[in-house]
Amino acid sequence: MSIIQVDTLQKRDGSTFPVGKILNAYNVGYSTQLAITSTAYTDFLSKTLTPVSSSSTFIIQCSIHAWNQDSGQNSTWGIRCLRDSTAVYQPSVLYEISSENAVTSGHVRPAWSLSDSPSSSSQIVYKIQLSTFNNADVTFNRGSYFRSDMTIFEVGAWVHLKLQIYKN
Repeated sequence: MSIIQVDTLQKRDGSTFPVGKILNAYNVGYSTQLAITSTAYTDFLSKTLTPVSSSSTFIIQCSIHAWNQDSGQNSTWGIRCLRDSTAVYQPSVLYEISSENAVTSGHVRPAWSLSDSPSSSSQIVYKIQLSTFNNADVTFNRGSYFRSDMTIFEVGAWVHLKLQIYKN
């Protein structure tokens, strides 16, 4: 077995690789009830932040409570994520999340995540928007005891190394 031990990894230009770590963590919770019956995207959760570095990567995680009041394909809805006005995630269809079954209504709380590297150290806004398919009747955060959350982790540079070892 071989062991490689180093104190610092150095790039060809003499600079060192940053160590990947969580630089910031943000959470936005939302418990206000919101009924949507439109295929147009509606603002739901948002967070304004300023990256520590232009090389940061953001991991965005959402957990969204929904009460589907229709059955079958009419109980479906979609989610998209914007960075400022740019869609960093947009589904190809409006009905990506569903609870298609024989019941006429029901609760769902899907979890969803993505990563984004904005290459900027200027202030940005991450926004989650929701829409329904076929003008479905979906209520988010139904009642006073349900909530949805968006958690964003700012991660220091990801380090991907290609190591080549030559034997003489």
